[in-house]
Amino acid sequence: MRNFKTLFLLVIVFTSCKSIEFSTLNIKETNNKKLPHLNIEIDDYSLINSFSVGSTQGTVSYSNYGGTYHGTTTLDPRIQDAKVLFERETYSNICDEKGHSVGSIKYEIPVVDKKTKMGGYLISAFTLFIPSLLGMTQATYEVQMDITTSILGPDGNLINKYTSNGFGKEKCKLYGYNPTDAKRLASIGALKMALENNQLKILNDYEFINEQLIKK
Repeated sequence: MRNFKTLFLLVIVFTSCKSIEFSTLNIKETNNKKLPHLNIEIDDYSLINSFSVGSTQGTVSYSNYGGTYHGTTTLDPRIQDAKVLFERETYSNICDEKGHSVGSIKYEIPVVDKKTKMGGYLISAFTLFIPSLLGMTQATYEVQMDITTSILGPDGNLINKYTSNGFGKEKCKLYGYNPTDAKRLASIGALKMALENNQLKILNDYEFINEQLIKK
């Protein structure tokens, strides 16, 4: 069975013809009622715990948006995907991109649940992968996560905190996305859904948050 699985993965990787497009990480600008400029903070540890793919020899060191991590973890591309989406959502729909900062907005991923369904692979493994050649879905990757968005005042005081759930799903098949890209797309879908839900909650509290940010 292990040999069949290895063969399947090799076939998927070398025959997949779709790839993630740059526009996949775009965020639609849907809100014109924005808060004053906020600095972005990201809980890097929550991203590493959510998307870490393992460890390797050597040391990884990076510092973005106020977070720093040092260790031997291999950084998953989904970590960078999340950071790009956090920044784009913030300045597209939550606050002004430029201007005097009146506080900060902090992102955290406290919970992630990832599932892989291999039903199509099991069928193909016993039929010489003929269904795969005909376009049958071999694996489905599902991601469900919570994203917490916190609005902090100029002194670091918590003004409000919002947590929303997001769900994403992507299929893996011959001539489609390979397993790595399918997992990334599922995560991107979950990230976008949760971010949009939090943004709507923030918009609902706009007057209160804005008053707290600009008060002397």
